[in-house]
Amino acid sequence: MTRAQHVNRSDDYLLDLNGAVSPLVSDLLSFCEQAFLADRDEPRGTNPDSANWHRTLKIAVPVAIPSLWSGTPVLEKATELLTWLTDDDWQIEFVGVNRVRHEAQGQLDVDPVERTVMLFSGGLDATAGAALTLPMTPLLGVGVVTNSVMGAYQRRARSALAQLGDIRYSPVLFSVASGGARDNEPTRRTRGLVFLGVGVAAALQRGTRQLLVAENGIGALNLPFTGAQSGVMTSRAVHPKTLRLMAALVGEVAGAEFAIDNPFLTSTKGQMVRALPPEAREACGHSQSCDNAAAGRGPLERRCGHCTSCLLRRVSFHAAGRSDWDELPYLIDSDRRESRWRLPEVLWQAATFDAVLRSTDDNALLQQFPDLRHVSELEMPRDALRQLLAAYVEEWRSFPDPVVSRFLPRSGRESMTS
Repeated sequence: MTRAQHVNRSDDYLLDLNGAVSPLVSDLLSFCEQAFLADRDEPRGTNPDSANWHRTLKIAVPVAIPSLWSGTPVLEKATELLTWLTDDDWQIEFVGVNRVRHEAQGQLDVDPVERTVMLFSGGLDATAGAALTLPMTPLLGVGVVTNSVMGAYQRRARSALAQLGDIRYSPVLFSVASGGARDNEPTRRTRGLVFLGVGVAAALQRGTRQLLVAENGIGALNLPFTGAQSGVMTSRAVHPKTLRLMAALVGEVAGAEFAIDNPFLTSTKGQMVRALPPEAREACGHSQSCDNAAAGRGPLERRCGHCTSCLLRRVSFHAAGRSDWDELPYLIDSDRRESRWRLPEVLWQAATFDAVLRSTDDNALLQQFPDLRHVSELEMPRDALRQLLAAYVEEWRSFPDPVVSRFLPRSGRESMTS
């Protein structure tokens, strides 16, 4: 299918002292973007068990170094990464391109500080992660900006974080010029690949071999919210295996080991918030978790309250004993016409965690959530996984909402002894 689309992306954040972007970095971003365009263009079925759920996607990726990218090691790693992210069959061709070098303009603001590069979405996890990391190292927060609302809350959160340490912020404007073409596939599981690619590109341009990602373990694993979900029906954007496969691909093309680290994989969001110093309050208040606001569908002055991200934000602040940090109102509290349709799904998941953790069957967890087999013991030991899930269940159990009590009616101690 011919696509009348292309990506608009700002590259100022990548410029080196000579005002240039390395061919390797340009090629990596080209790969991520072509995969994203193909993913959003080709619709899939709604049922993973049907024949039309799995697609065959063909992409031709323009690269400056086709001999490197077309080699078997790189091609295999690129294909494995895309297959894992989307559950599709990918046919990738890397084709040579001569990129026009624009007149070098150089960086106007040279930064001599050695920094850890971190993806910075402006969400609560990223903001809390930055606040917890800043005492140890200066940061370069790289934020992908797809709309003006997103850019605004990223800037506010970053400005507030400055009182905790040395953090610079590089917004990357990213949009798709559709040329009138429709966005046919809403799942777009390669969206996270674009964000990772932008972060990796920033790290490579700065000469570092590490990218930091801050995502709580429950969000990173992103297990199904209903019994009908499986596989890529939930996003794998920052799943441990995604980070592992992306790092392996980057290491192969760069010729040196590359690491994408998530130091918060064994923590809940509530535990991350609880660990914050008091000085992080303002930054957390400016962070944004609402799916509707993040997509530019609502103002920054309120959150919807019924999306999954809003629900997890509220329960996390409560679990940390810091509900007063979450000052912006939630629409659902004042307008009961707003449906709370995501709350039962979130609580089904928590109740299922609770049930399998109490089971005497050692295999109950993997039987209920088979996607956990993709998490290695090195990334998350099974004891740490069980502790993470148990802590998350108790955070929900303590949340003062009558709907919660119907799913998790008794304390963990009472459930274990009944």
